[in-house]
Amino acid sequence: MKLSEIRHAQHTLRWFQRHWRVQGRRTPTRTYDFKVLARHNIPVENALDVIKEPHSKQWTDADFAPYGTLGKVLPLDENHPLYHEEPLYTFKDHNVLVEGVEQAKLLTKTVEVKAGLPAEIENRIGKTPSHPDQHTFVERLILSSVAFDLKQDKLPRLIDPKRPAYVFARRYGVGDKRKNLLMFNRLLQLTENIFGGEIMNNRHVVRDAAISVPIKADGLNIQFEITAEMLLMAESALPKLVDVPRGLDLPNLFPLKPHISLEESNHYEMTDKFPLKPSAGKLFIHTAFLHFNADTEVKNLYDEPVTDSQFLSRSLVKSFAIAAAQARYIYGNDVEDLPEPIVIQSIHTDSVNFHFNVFQLNTLNINSEHDVRNVWWSDPMIKLYSQGDFVDSIPVLDDYNPEVFEKFLAFYSNGTTQQ
Repeated sequence: MKLSEIRHAQHTLRWFQRHWRVQGRRTPTRTYDFKVLARHNIPVENALDVIKEPHSKQWTDADFAPYGTLGKVLPLDENHPLYHEEPLYTFKDHNVLVEGVEQAKLLTKTVEVKAGLPAEIENRIGKTPSHPDQHTFVERLILSSVAFDLKQDKLPRLIDPKRPAYVFARRYGVGDKRKNLLMFNRLLQLTENIFGGEIMNNRHVVRDAAISVPIKADGLNIQFEITAEMLLMAESALPKLVDVPRGLDLPNLFPLKPHISLEESNHYEMTDKFPLKPSAGKLFIHTAFLHFNADTEVKNLYDEPVTDSQFLSRSLVKSFAIAAAQARYIYGNDVEDLPEPIVIQSIHTDSVNFHFNVFQLNTLNINSEHDVRNVWWSDPMIKLYSQGDFVDSIPVLDDYNPEVFEKFLAFYSNGTTQQ
């Protein structure tokens, strides 16, 4: 066999070293990011000024657990450091009220003065700034959120009531909470693109906000410990919708008490939590986006299916807790009757059913003899679509309802002059 000559041979190491030297002397490409940010009044700070060396702390023996106690779980008995003789009744993310909306009204001292949403919002539906192809964009983002996302989680097992022992094949796909968060983010992004930067500059988003509000009511310790998956904050508060009502009738659940079905425990710590620090200044909650999942997260105490009334009551109780935390952030932890009512909006969804509601907090005194009432406006549940998934390997979105996004735009524009 005749060997041919090697042609065009190159020393790759020498070429790599030279290429590295050339790339190391490249001039950074000039961008116009700073001009765009300055046009929208967004400040730019040097990262080195934000990240500073932590202050050195003088450690003492009190900062360390005694030898042999680290990792041990203390028994929940009377010797536990968090033990109290008086029990605490807690409402958490996985709880629902057994009597639904009527119990939620009695628990939070809330009344409905009008069916549906306030007139200020109803007058905005269908009259906000819009895009000619906005509903086409919404249909695309729905499929992107519920079907096209690449993250594959273990989904809850299917159960056939007629054959409870039958084991279905394990399913993988987009989890319910991820569907909701993706849909919230994309709906909010589309809304901001429609309204432009003037409103967007005054809005801020807080995610996974932990909120805790302890309240003493009729001699009982009650605490609301919830998580708001997303809070849309504004630099100005929403205006008061109605005058403070007094003495209006509340539902009668006798012989049941308002705190029935709340979790009871003698080991607790009553603390106030709000997602912002006092140094953050006065930012007001504009809209709360709440996640709901009846399959794995939210359940009745007695393993009964969650009813529509319990779904709506969860919106009311969470709205009360969020508004109460905002009130204590502004007026202090001892406030009861507010100098100025606090109004927040809430969108509660499981990615298919949407519940739009508005809450006006007038008082944190929820004792039975107190005559000041809070006010709640609730729109009936509405479906965004009936089916959004792959059918025979084809993405399908059935019965898209454009009314949901129209209400979403109305909620976003509330509190502004754009209409």
